[in-house]
Amino acid sequence: MDLVERAQAGEREAFAALYDHYGDTVYRKVYYRVGGKATAEDLTSETFLCALRRIGTFTWQGRDFGAWLVTIARNLVSDHFTSSRFRLCRCGV
Repeated sequence: MDLVERAQAGEREAFAALYDHYGDTVYRKVYYRVGGKATAEDLTSETFLCALRRIGTFTWQGRDFGAWLVTIARNLVSDHFTSSRFRLCRCGV
């Protein structure tokens, strides 16, 4: 049984191994988009929290598990910038 299937079965060590394997990749992609260490760390953590919550929904579609994580991260980065712009607009009112 591979790591993803073991993590889907609830094995904590398997999810930790997935984090160890993909954490740096996700962080680098997020950092490239946001440019700040603290924000990149927060969004990377949020990516893995979302993945943990939704790991049961992951299905193999010919792509690596890391691609799924990067998609989650990309969506979180987008949400981050959308909410930041909204806050900036509200400050000027």
